[in-house]
Amino acid sequence: MKPDSQSTQVKLIILFIVLYIFSACSLSGRGGDEVNQNNTGNNTGDNAVNPAPPVLKPEADEPIPSPTPQPTDTPEPTTPPDPVEEPGPAVPDEPLNTSRLLPALKDIMLRPDDLVVEYVMQNDREVDNTRMITQITWGDGREYNAVTTRITGWNTYMERAKNDYAPFSFRTRLEIFETIEGAKTAFSSDWLFIFNDPNLKITEFLSTECEFGHDCVLAYYEENVPGTTDFNVEYHLVFRYRNVGLYVFSKGLEGTVTEETVYEIAQLMLDRLATYE
Repeated sequence: MKPDSQSTQVKLIILFIVLYIFSACSLSGRGGDEVNQNNTGNNTGDNAVNPAPPVLKPEADEPIPSPTPQPTDTPEPTTPPDPVEEPGPAVPDEPLNTSRLLPALKDIMLRPDDLVVEYVMQNDREVDNTRMITQITWGDGREYNAVTTRITGWNTYMERAKNDYAPFSFRTRLEIFETIEGAKTAFSSDWLFIFNDPNLKITEFLSTECEFGHDCVLAYYEENVPGTTDFNVEYHLVFRYRNVGLYVFSKGLEGTVTEETVYEIAQLMLDRLATYE
């Protein structure tokens, strides 16, 4: 019996050891799972990306707001440029109807009846080529007539009748040429009297591009009235209109004669010439 008793004790001891080992392994497995769970929770809190906020829905009874229009860069309306005034047709530089104009030269000139104040005509006659030869003082009259194709001319001179506040005198002169080229030659610096006449006194050339005709020169002269502080003034307006040369002169006390004085007479003569185009 003794050997069986010892065998039984050995078996119990082995069984106890096996149970002890099994129990220890079970406890060790639970602890490892808890540690893994704790570590997983800590990692989620530290490293996870924050989720986007939810899109809110409007309340059922609240109208859905319309999108706010975004401002756009609308260009401001531009003001259209002022219309450019097209220049009117230029006066053709062609000869006037000479056959109709020649018998009417006297009617083109300034007459006393054209003026408000009373004037007396002192000279009113034709200046033909023969007379021009004797009158010209700044060159050879025969050469002048030839190179300018001069046909004839007319001259008027009038003086104030009474002691009115008005110009002392007026002179108008007109010359007709066969061609435009001849009229231009007569108006050149070689032949135009206002540049060459030694008897003509000029203080200043006010303009060599004034507004009348196709070529135009305006000159001025002043002189002191002896023993006074007053001045007498003279205005000389010479211009070419097609194949016609015209001259307007006025003299008077300063204030009674201005540029406008000779301009008005020039326009009067141009208007009369226009009827012979």
